[in-house]
Amino acid sequence: MSHRVRDSGLFRKLRVLPKRGLGRIVETVVILWMLLRDDAVPRWAKVLIAATLAYLICPFDAVPDFLPGGYLDDIALLAGTLAKVSGFVTDETRERARAKRRELGL
Repeated sequence: MSHRVRDSGLFRKLRVLPKRGLGRIVETVVILWMLLRDDAVPRWAKVLIAATLAYLICPFDAVPDFLPGGYLDDIALLAGTLAKVSGFVTDETRERARAKRRELGL
């Protein structure tokens, strides 16, 4: 299941986001990506996370990203998903996510 959202497409999307003011979005995406690979996270949460990350990298969007406010649908979906699965986010998850961001230069 977790391999359906391609890492390369996801991180490529993060690299093209505007660099100013979107640090929390990048952080949220990497945390969700880490949860997707965590064996302790239940299947229902992984399905929700995979669908959210797939939507983020999908070229067809409810609000196209190039329009003003085009990231609002992505932000809302990420925030809602993180709120739903936040019980599975540990300090270790956050630290691994920070390390992954540094590794990827995000």
